[in-house]
Amino acid sequence: MQKFDLAKVTAEQKAKWDDHAETYAEVILSNDPRDHASQQVLEAFTRHGQLPAGSRVLDLASSFGRPAVPLARALPHVSVISTDLSPVSAPLVRKYAAAQGVANITAQAADAQDLADFSNNSFAAVTCTYGFMFMPDLDKALQEANRVLQPGGLLVATVWGEVENCQNAQAFQGFAKALMGPKFSMNPPWPLTDPHALKQHIQAANFEDVKCAEYSHNFQFQLDDFVRFMVGPHGQFEPMLDKLQAAGNSNIHQQAPQALKDVCAARGWLQKDVVHLNNTALLFTAVKP
Repeated sequence: MQKFDLAKVTAEQKAKWDDHAETYAEVILSNDPRDHASQQVLEAFTRHGQLPAGSRVLDLASSFGRPAVPLARALPHVSVISTDLSPVSAPLVRKYAAAQGVANITAQAADAQDLADFSNNSFAAVTCTYGFMFMPDLDKALQEANRVLQPGGLLVATVWGEVENCQNAQAFQGFAKALMGPKFSMNPPWPLTDPHALKQHIQAANFEDVKCAEYSHNFQFQLDDFVRFMVGPHGQFEPMLDKLQAAGNSNIHQQAPQALKDVCAARGWLQKDVVHLNNTALLFTAVKP
């Protein structure tokens, strides 16, 4: 039985990403040029076999267009549809695609939990990098992915690994603790770090041949960009900072950048104005029977 208001939670997520989308795109594009996740997705496609000319690929939770744009560039014989809950993302995808000289891609807003715009059995592959872990109703999203896939179609998804092997997560938790003090308590920043749990969800959505593999996705952020990403205007922690300010900490926005730098320095992540974050991620592949 669903224990939350799906429409409300989804609307809250949409509002968050409407606000964060542009900053997220600018910082990640500037600081993650190797794009490990898209490389993993492309390798999964190679292992699966060549998609026929004219095939369609649906990318869920694309944000500014990863892995959608790299896929379209590497597979010019297919059409890629990039989707994201936030409509702010679509023009960012188009901008990224134009910069890469990619024309075989379209972008639109779509909720992965309700892909009503797309017909049954209409895609050769569905991809989702670092998206399923944020979806309020994961099972519904996986069921929708299965519905729109053709028989024999490929699902490729990535999620972050366990917190102890994911310095991205440690940075979120460490900074939140620095802000909130010794009484800090926070669940992991994202669920689904257990590969067995996600595998069970995928199988329950009527997928077969479910496989999981670990890979490394490491970041090297310029310090100023990382501060902007985390605590600047439209940053990841801006809503928390606003709440702390409303609760009486009038200087929290001014204090936050130095607090974040101190956390990075104390953990040994900050080296010559570059924040190094090493992460283990999980790649899942599955096939619709």
